[in-house]
Amino acid sequence: MKTNKFLYIAILAISLVAFGCKKSYLDTTPNDSVTDENLYDNAAGCRSVLDGMARLMSTTGAALSTKGSTAQHDDFGHMSIVLQEDVMSADVVCAANDYDWFGNLYKFQTHRNALYRDAIVAWALYYKLINSANLLLANIDKATGDANELNEIRGEAYAWRAWCYSKLAIYYCKTYSLGLNSPGVPIYTTPTTSTTKGNPRGTVGDVYDRITVDIDSAIALIEGSGITVTNKSYISLATAYGIHAEVSLVMNKWADAEKYSDLAIQTVGGASKLMDSATYRNSGFRDATNSEWMWASQLSASQTDDYGIICFMSFVDASNPSSYAGGGGTFRKIPKYLFDKIKTGDVRKTTFDNARKQRKFYMVDYGTWIYDNLYMRLAEMYLIKAEAQAQQSNIADATTTLETLVKKRNSGYSFATTPYTGGTNLLEEIYLQRRIELFLEGKAFSDMVRLKKPLSRPLGTGNFDLTTCGVAELPANSDEFLFKIPQSEMDNNASLNGSDQNP
Repeated sequence: MKTNKFLYIAILAISLVAFGCKKSYLDTTPNDSVTDENLYDNAAGCRSVLDGMARLMSTTGAALSTKGSTAQHDDFGHMSIVLQEDVMSADVVCAANDYDWFGNLYKFQTHRNALYRDAIVAWALYYKLINSANLLLANIDKATGDANELNEIRGEAYAWRAWCYSKLAIYYCKTYSLGLNSPGVPIYTTPTTSTTKGNPRGTVGDVYDRITVDIDSAIALIEGSGITVTNKSYISLATAYGIHAEVSLVMNKWADAEKYSDLAIQTVGGASKLMDSATYRNSGFRDATNSEWMWASQLSASQTDDYGIICFMSFVDASNPSSYAGGGGTFRKIPKYLFDKIKTGDVRKTTFDNARKQRKFYMVDYGTWIYDNLYMRLAEMYLIKAEAQAQQSNIADATTTLETLVKKRNSGYSFATTPYTGGTNLLEEIYLQRRIELFLEGKAFSDMVRLKKPLSRPLGTGNFDLTTCGVAELPANSDEFLFKIPQSEMDNNASLNGSDQNP
């Protein structure tokens, strides 16, 4: 009963930080929080803050603070940003009809409008989570309880902060390899209130310095605690390694990317934890008990009752007649040119129907909307490790790593004899396997940006239609890939002026 009380208080506290005064609902300096005076008194209360953060990740109105009749149906926590990533790529064909709340992003329009919610959602959500992590780190020293448990909680808070800054850097900054002196995002390491003066943007180098310090601290604390968390809503040691691997990949720190992806793989349990074909096809993408899943939101009935059709599955599962994808026709297809690259015999080819609509993510109980949201899984770690090894010219090792994964999807796979690219460039093979394996998992846009590739959407039957996608070609490193900083931030942060806005 006490744990439930702490969770309720933590969710209320985060909600008040997140959903306070309407004027500044998206500021990096949110309103003063109202918290129970006992929240940080002990380890249980501190852990409940992590529970509240995990819940915010899958909450209707998490970013824009709208509920009920005012709810914006493209604001349902982190998974709304995952879907943003995929529709802004060359890997997903959308209907982009009047029911598709992500249609304007598909056309590369509204993320470039500082007043529009598509520019706001990521900024608002991740800064709210950052402030929650900062509140926890600022107050946990007064908590009583087992020292190891408190250190594990500290470690998770640092990992949350690192991860959130890494996400902000993707959308609001030029990628790391284009220059460390380009504009970053404001950095906060202490709690902010409505009276806190906003910080300047700083540089991309500053942001990644902060991320690196935080994720290193997280790993040291979680490792040293000796505690293994089993609820996948928490950031486990394996997930912290995974965050470090993802960040190292963006920074082109190949040795670190290999090291931390391998640590994640070994901590999870290695290749035996990868899904078999039957699981991949039938239940691999809705249940956090899956051995391959590393980080997820394990949703309760109360959460699914709260959002109903305002959720990720609603916008991708065309088999559900009550969903946006099913009832509203906002389908997500794989374009023909990409589908045709998947070899016959690959289980991933069976996760699309005859019209190439995705069937990777789907529910079985349409009445309750109960399913789990996936944030990180083991397959990505194999792909990171393979890419990092190839970048270090460890071709034999990279090939072995890649084949370990792909043979789980297609037992006849061999890079030497049956490459999906049809060529001999191992890195290009790895990039293609990422696009196939991580389809609709929120990697397509960020991969395009970090790899400095152009947007190239083939037109024609089965591929993209210019009348609905709006944009077929954009050059590598285009300013069109940058999200505008929300206008409310520009107006209310005294450390910013007009020249600080993204071009």
